[in-house]
Amino acid sequence: MTQPNFGRINPSPTIHDPPPPVKPASPQLTAQRIGLIGSVILDLVLAQVALALGNVTILGQKPFGFLAEWGRDLQQRALDAYNNAGYAQSSANWANSQLTILTGGSLSSEVEDGVAVNDQFNGGSANTLGASWDRFSDGSGGGNFGPNGTGRAVWKKSGGLARRHINVFTTPLATSYQAVFCIMTQPPQGPYLGSDAYIYLVARCNDDASDFVYARIGNNDVAVGKRAGGTFSTPWETVVTTTNPGDQWTFLAGTDTNTRQFIVKQNGVARITVTDSTSSAMDEDHLYVGLGALAADRGFLIIPFFEQTTPGEIDLWSAADRLPTSI
Repeated sequence: MTQPNFGRINPSPTIHDPPPPVKPASPQLTAQRIGLIGSVILDLVLAQVALALGNVTILGQKPFGFLAEWGRDLQQRALDAYNNAGYAQSSANWANSQLTILTGGSLSSEVEDGVAVNDQFNGGSANTLGASWDRFSDGSGGGNFGPNGTGRAVWKKSGGLARRHINVFTTPLATSYQAVFCIMTQPPQGPYLGSDAYIYLVARCNDDASDFVYARIGNNDVAVGKRAGGTFSTPWETVVTTTNPGDQWTFLAGTDTNTRQFIVKQNGVARITVTDSTSSAMDEDHLYVGLGALAADRGFLIIPFFEQTTPGEIDLWSAADRLPTSI
């Protein structure tokens, strides 16, 4: 794999130096926000129509009862869009992303020849994350994960079957003590008559993504596990948690307690601390990091696979070498 300099950060002098002030985004009613508000209104109107038709009784039967299920799904989608349209959260995400980039550079500066990388997904709309990433996919369905043209990595639906993309950043880190981070603007959709969708933070990965460790973030749970020889094993640990718009997720690989201890933090709070007893890969061939997304099958009562349940939307992804005691 080539190792371009795109996304690489110049280390800051020391982790103890305070970062420069971050200027928040100015309040604007952007086209994106207007579009989101329009989506909320449209989905709510359609939901009310579907719910009304679903409750129509003819000769003691409700022939359009399946529409009520669709109506409830539309209501949930409207709620997701409404949460996504809030100015305060968008502004906070932007400020937090800049601070994360700065502190990522500070982490790598504490490590000899340390590396820090990031992607803010600021390019035009695309179906891949770009030239600085290699993609490895599985699943019988379609769909893609890439920038939406307004600074987010989003899932682009196709069909109604499951599809997963593991994206590996082409610049490796320097050590096996790694921090992988994301700001999740929109959480994965809740499962609806189908399977769960997930975002993956990937660490200690080889160049073809057949071996790595991961933090798997869903709508209502988070897990840690590994992929070995191209096969995902059962997660070592899964815990229930609520994922909200604007959450910051950090996946730490290795601590001063154990080189194979892993920690997942949600907004700075540890949700999982687990030690791998199955000898996941950790050597100079497993220094890559990445970001994955899994869209799941999603159906209604009479249509088994109607569309896809989408993983979260990401404002920022970053990763850096760190000392075993840092973060």
